[in-house]
Amino acid sequence: MNEMLARNYKRERIRLHIESERNNKYSKIRFDELDMVSGHLRLYEMKKVVPQNDFFTFTLVRDPFHQLLSHLNWVFCLKKPAMSTIYKNLPPSIRDLSLSMHYVDFKNLDSIKEFVSNMPVVGYELFDNCQTKYLMNDIVPAKLQIENARDAIQSLSHFDAIGTTERLSEFMEVLYRTMEWKAPRKIVKKNVSEVRVGFHEKLPGLREILYPFYCVDQLVYDHVSSLNRESFLL
Repeated sequence: MNEMLARNYKRERIRLHIESERNNKYSKIRFDELDMVSGHLRLYEMKKVVPQNDFFTFTLVRDPFHQLLSHLNWVFCLKKPAMSTIYKNLPPSIRDLSLSMHYVDFKNLDSIKEFVSNMPVVGYELFDNCQTKYLMNDIVPAKLQIENARDAIQSLSHFDAIGTTERLSEFMEVLYRTMEWKAPRKIVKKNVSEVRVGFHEKLPGLREILYPFYCVDQLVYDHVSSLNRESFLL
């Protein structure tokens, strides 16, 4: 999606993955000199640093169960040799979590249950209803409650449009029409991990075990899906 949108602007006026500037509080980014910015920003961060009146803002949500599996896979893969540069610069708690995941049989329900029941705090910070956390107006605890879904849903009003990755092609078409751009080319998947934890997503009982980690996200996702039956614009 980043690549498709970036084609419509000059390279020097684009900044992607601005979450890399989080430690600098985004002070080095000159938003007035940019036409497009994107990144994994939490809403309360975005409201503080991005001049929203100058930008058309949008976000995407993903099927919560599959997003959780993807995120588990990402943390698992941090311990792989190919990720060594990233791994060594991570906090010890995340390195330990990634390492511990290599001792879990993700094809065995009992092994997964044990992993979940012994989840450390950093695990909740990383895996617990992540998408809802990104839509909150303030810092939230590691473990969310069902009522947080209501707050996240209300916060959607800060965006001009919201879509789902499951309907990405349709969302892009609407976005291109809104921006009065030439129709987008066929969407090609990028940044897809070739390494998998070994989860069998149809393993009986897997959804139920992991449900507490995406139950709030599911409420938000279902709301967004109901909004988007006709249009993605808010």
